[in-house]
Amino acid sequence: MEKADANKIKRTGAIFTAFGIAMIVVASYLYSFNLDSFWFEMLRVLLEPGGWFLGWTGLDFFLYRLGEITPDLNFYRAMVKSEIHFSSR
Repeated sequence: MEKADANKIKRTGAIFTAFGIAMIVVASYLYSFNLDSFWFEMLRVLLEPGGWFLGWTGLDFFLYRLGEITPDLNFYRAMVKSEIHFSSR
């Protein structure tokens, strides 16, 4: 279950980060047109902070949320590799 959660966190983080970077690239590309249209300005104003938000939120998934379950995953990996012997003394 923890491994599936870790994969979901990685996937979500990658998607958020990719969309954030894409939004920032599109906003930067719109600046090259030098159009003073209200709609282009509105689109740029929405894309820039939205891109930064998604990018940093995606990285938050990798840095903090994944870090919360990593100790459990490491413990479970160690337990799978361990050998337990019982003796009657």
